[in-house]
Amino acid sequence: MDTKRLYNFIRVVELGSVTKAAQTLYVAQPALSQQLIALEAHFKTELLIRSATGVVPTAAGWELYRFAQRMLQLEASAMARVSGASAMLTGEVKVGLSPGTASMLFAPKLLTIAKQKFPAVSVVVDDSLSATLSPRVARGTLDFAILNPAGGAAGAELLPLFHEDLMLVVSQEHYPQFRLHEAVRFDDIKTLDWIIPKAPHAMRQAVERYFGTFGMEPVVRLELQSLLTIIGAVQAGLGATLLPTSMVGLCIDRQRFFTCRVESPNIERTIALCFAPDLPLVEAAAALREALLWAVRDHVAAADQRLMRPAATLLGLAEPAVQA
Repeated sequence: MDTKRLYNFIRVVELGSVTKAAQTLYVAQPALSQQLIALEAHFKTELLIRSATGVVPTAAGWELYRFAQRMLQLEASAMARVSGASAMLTGEVKVGLSPGTASMLFAPKLLTIAKQKFPAVSVVVDDSLSATLSPRVARGTLDFAILNPAGGAAGAELLPLFHEDLMLVVSQEHYPQFRLHEAVRFDDIKTLDWIIPKAPHAMRQAVERYFGTFGMEPVVRLELQSLLTIIGAVQAGLGATLLPTSMVGLCIDRQRFFTCRVESPNIERTIALCFAPDLPLVEAAAALREALLWAVRDHVAAADQRLMRPAATLLGLAEPAVQA
């Protein structure tokens, strides 16, 4: 199998056009079309649906796309290691970290680990929504992701890491009734105006599930996606919001906001590792993932267990391998 053909196939899929791919690859369009036909002949199946507007992969085409991504990564890793130029791990690792806890808390840890332990590895971080990241993991365009499991996709598996409480956040100036509250219950917050993201954001799903347990729906006054915009609207007294415990610690000024635990029941969300079990990781990606999982475990172990609790799978991690 000519891996150059696989690379060209990937470009066609990503651009959705043979013409555009030929231009970016500096290949004549007829020659590129012949390569695609040869691939279909090799696999004895149609890989692309062609139309006047471009091309779309068939189910088999998507499968080849997934495996081609990883095959090219493995080839690059093998070339670097077999050449003997360096004993260090090399290559590019693409990681998804969903907005909020995963990106703000663990992106610095991930990049610090890469700099200290794997300086020759290039790390690319994608902080899109969970619903966007998990299909990319399944297709092989991301090596792995840390996200909310509500964003799962076919072809990707989810390994729960920890459970984190969401906390009520309100302006001190506009909601003085919460001054003495360390914790609140449903009756305390059921009539509040809410400032939360649109679906399918994990925070929106958590709030709606919580209200649903009482047979009610939240009064959503503003639908905002940006964390900074949400905090600004809350500070202006336009409503209340819920934020993960870790985000409260990182982003909320306790001199301007009241923050309260929600209990009976609490509102929690789960953060999970997303990976594609049938796509082997290159050595650099596997090593970086293992190191990051141990950093997550250490962070959760040091947290307030009332607000952040490790999943059984995180507690069951094997001891990290000793680096030679």
